[in-house]
Amino acid sequence: MTTRDDCRPHEYISEQGLHERYLIAPRTAQRWRSTGEGPRWIRLGRRRVLYRVSDVEAWLAERTYVHRADELTNAIGAASAGMADTPVLGRR
Repeated sequence: MTTRDDCRPHEYISEQGLHERYLIAPRTAQRWRSTGEGPRWIRLGRRRVLYRVSDVEAWLAERTYVHRADELTNAIGAASAGMADTPVLGRR
């Protein structure tokens, strides 16, 4: 298994490599690909999926928080940005 120090900018890992390196279950990675929630990925052929290590690291960095309040603030900000055009129930 490689460490982060061994990471090259254009290093690629398979779905199994994603599991071994980051402890992300293959089924979870598959679900994330279908919902668009996970890191960026590359399809090479019908069954071959690769992840660029730099993309996975960037995706993880976006989800790194100092404490729970940071996470909640980020979630509330994202939710309110998406709800800007949504009418509030009970208001006219």
